[in-house]
Amino acid sequence: MRVTFLTDDAGPANGTGTVLHELAMGLIGRDHWSVRILANKASRVGHDAALNGCVDRVLPPWTPTFRWRPHKLLPMLFPSFELPPTDVLHAIVEFPYAILAERLARRSGMPYVMSIHGRYGAVPFHHWENRALYRRAIRNAS
Repeated sequence: MRVTFLTDDAGPANGTGTVLHELAMGLIGRDHWSVRILANKASRVGHDAALNGCVDRVLPPWTPTFRWRPHKLLPMLFPSFELPPTDVLHAIVEFPYAILAERLARRSGMPYVMSIHGRYGAVPFHHWENRALYRRAIRNAS
């Protein structure tokens, strides 16, 4: 099984980075599993040599809302990079990378899942600019 994670930060210095690190390290040790991590272009990587070779810094920067930054929505809707060979996408950071995961999955015909981390999963519903695309990403997730 080939899993590709989408995240803002590939280092275990914060909550989502720690979740990603633990998931990826657990899968790397299993037979017949391969892991790729697509991270924010400015992402840090932890000190694990096993993860360093798995990280591609190709994702657009994280943004909390598209309200005052509508131009930052375009790279989420029209990604400019190719996916590595993948069986399933996993958006570790729900917003805005669930929107990107939905687009990539639809374009490639593969399933995607997303992790929702507490209140962070509800915040995008507070702004009408984010609501429709985020709702669609949640509804279409496997």
